[in-house]
Amino acid sequence: YDISPLLYYAAMALLFAALAALTWHIIYTFRSAFRKRRSGAGFDMPESRRPRTADEWERLARESLDRGDLIGAVRALFQSCLLLVAESRRERLPRGVTNREVLQRYRETPVFAPLRVFVDVIDWKWYGDQPCTREDIDACFQAHHDIRQRAGGSARA
Repeated sequence: YDISPLLYYAAMALLFAALAALTWHIIYTFRSAFRKRRSGAGFDMPESRRPRTADEWERLARESLDRGDLIGAVRALFQSCLLLVAESRRERLPRGVTNREVLQRYRETPVFAPLRVFVDVIDWKWYGDQPCTREDIDACFQAHHDIRQRAGGSARA
């Protein structure tokens, strides 16, 4: 300040601008990280209102599809498939398993290939942030149909 008051105030203004920019960036980053994805497929609704049966998840998938939420429809169909498989095997899926862990669990069963369709689409389109296409939806509905037939056709799918 003693040497040049103008230089002092310019330096202080620059430092405050940098501080403001850093603060804004931190807030923006945290908001982006904690923002919920809106799929509309029942994943963000309270537990008490979430679908409980495979048919309810399938209905939710069709509703999501009607709204144009393709990836939400895929995710709801996948939940329907998981329930169909678990019911046919008379077991419960543990909460918190990843899609790849589910796939590994059913590696030696006839439902492996159809489940893999879902896991691949979800990995690339949901987690990979790529657009979900009509071909993806058609493949998932076909995989769901295959799982429904296998799960209903043999109790040991």
